[in-house]
Amino acid sequence: MNHLEDAQDGDERMKRTRKEERFRYKYCCMYNNNEFGYTEGYEFRKDGMQMETTKRIETAEELEQAFAIRRNVFVEEQGVPLQDEFDEFDRLDDRCGHLLIERGGLPVGTGRLRAVDGFGKLERICILEPYRKFGIGRQIVAGLEAIAAEQGLRKVKLHGQTQARGFYEKLGYSAASDEFMEDGIPHLLMVKTLHDPEVASADAE
Repeated sequence: MNHLEDAQDGDERMKRTRKEERFRYKYCCMYNNNEFGYTEGYEFRKDGMQMETTKRIETAEELEQAFAIRRNVFVEEQGVPLQDEFDEFDRLDDRCGHLLIERGGLPVGTGRLRAVDGFGKLERICILEPYRKFGIGRQIVAGLEAIAAEQGLRKVKLHGQTQARGFYEKLGYSAASDEFMEDGIPHLLMVKTLHDPEVASADAE
């Protein structure tokens, strides 16, 4: 990388950092009211970039943090009716597994998985707008696929928004339906067969 490219990379990193900080300031009232469960303190990698952590949601507080992200993205940003966004699976029970992604101590992404007709169905995958260029979507999908594998599910599916088709195809998903409308947004049914680590180990031998 030459000095010009290095400078441009530094400028882009600074823009992203400033955008994140503006977002934090905008939602300071939410932090103060614990809607996001925000706590002071940041985690950084050695290269100075903030770290992301993936956690399985296990407490009511963590679940509320996920709900806040979903309200921000689906209800406020995309116009999904509030009554359609939340359902009987938004509970801490065996019917549904929920994930939360944190960046620098702030909850920024979420998703859930439940077993449907022998498939693991990935649902409610979303990321707060300033954090959509850091590979967090891949982390959410990988985490939900891991939950499916733990449950012995070897096939997964999702209703992906049509504009995100390329993203899911890069992760190994294939379209399995014509376009359809869901909550007023064009979607596709996308499916994937999960890699079986036991088979891979046997093949390697």
